[in-house]
Amino acid sequence: MKPWLRQFLPILVPLLLLAGFFLYKEWEITAAEWKLDRALRENKALKTAIGNLTASETVAYVDVVRRMKNKQGESVELIFSETERGNPNKVIRDERLIAPGELTYFDALVVTFDDELVGDGKKKALFLWKRIFGEQQAPDDGYRLDETLPKAYEEISKACERTFFGFKVADHAEEFWDAIWDLANEPEKLNDLGIHSLQGKASSMKLEQGKRYKLTIGNRGRVDVRLEGDSPVIPENPAIN
Repeated sequence: MKPWLRQFLPILVPLLLLAGFFLYKEWEITAAEWKLDRALRENKALKTAIGNLTASETVAYVDVVRRMKNKQGESVELIFSETERGNPNKVIRDERLIAPGELTYFDALVVTFDDELVGDGKKKALFLWKRIFGEQQAPDDGYRLDETLPKAYEEISKACERTFFGFKVADHAEEFWDAIWDLANEPEKLNDLGIHSLQGKASSMKLEQGKRYKLTIGNRGRVDVRLEGDSPVIPENPAIN
């Protein structure tokens, strides 16, 4: 070692150690910031996925005109108002009917997609209202909803933007529902389409006169009936026709 370098060793060694320590701390800070940023991004993605998986939306309202009793038992008169998906303030059809029995059932065909597609926000459950029936009725004797307004097929199916079976869903919605229901027992084809299940689902509730109920469907296919409050369209003492 050269004499002049030996003279500077007492100064160089501490400086090198200090520089090394400084660089190490800077690396630790950078690594910590990177990990924090990654954790925040992953947390945001996780929250988004959870939000997509647990989200639900209003798809119909039920206004109860009156409850009636006679020798045959109870029945309820109601107005079923289906709303446009994503726009609960736009009613696409009203159906007025009477359902016998204490409980009223709302039956739908529901298509659910794989959780990964739902969590990523690429898909949410599709549904088609089939019928409304009272507990004193056989489901097949209930009020049919899937044959009363062809426009409903188009409006409901707008939730799916992909092309299925060679045609665009929104343009051929009725054919879509017929074709997709035929795949219920073909799991390989369902998997290719990212479909988790095809099911008929019925939710029920005892409906009270003068009240409004909200029907919702979750992105994963859960159908619920919830009390909204007093009906804004039914008078307190409706006239009996």
